[in-house]
Amino acid sequence: MHAPAEFQLTVSRFGAWRGGLAVSGLLVWSSAIAWWTTTERPLSSVACGFLLLACVAATASLMSLARVPGFVLRWDGGQWHLGWAAGEPSTGSLQVAIDGGRWLLLKFVPDRKAHRWPASHWLPVQRPGLEHDWHRLRSTLFTARPTAMPEAFGQDSRP
Repeated sequence: MHAPAEFQLTVSRFGAWRGGLAVSGLLVWSSAIAWWTTTERPLSSVACGFLLLACVAATASLMSLARVPGFVLRWDGGQWHLGWAAGEPSTGSLQVAIDGGRWLLLKFVPDRKAHRWPASHWLPVQRPGLEHDWHRLRSTLFTARPTAMPEAFGQDSRP
């Protein structure tokens, strides 16, 4: 079996990702409101204060996750490359964390040799906006084998 052909795609639409985050935020606040309406504790209690603080922190976290810059993914036949609007693309491996059929959450792990302290990146990718490249992306993700596994995995070279 030969390696998948080289290709490149630009990801700039994140509606499914932001919709999922909005649903998560609604669930957080709905749960808090349900607890507040059924509890016998006064709204000025410490438990209510901690719950409000947790809801605000969760909302702030979800809002920060909603800001995703566009990026470029490139498969060169042996390795993945991730590029942002500013800066050089980095090489590494791409793993599928969640496969929702029309939506993927990918984890890009930079090659440790190229970066002193590699930080992995979570990349939401959805089919809308990538209709022509969607099948090729999914096929490459599930069939491509990198020429060399990055050291970031913490595994030695033995099979």
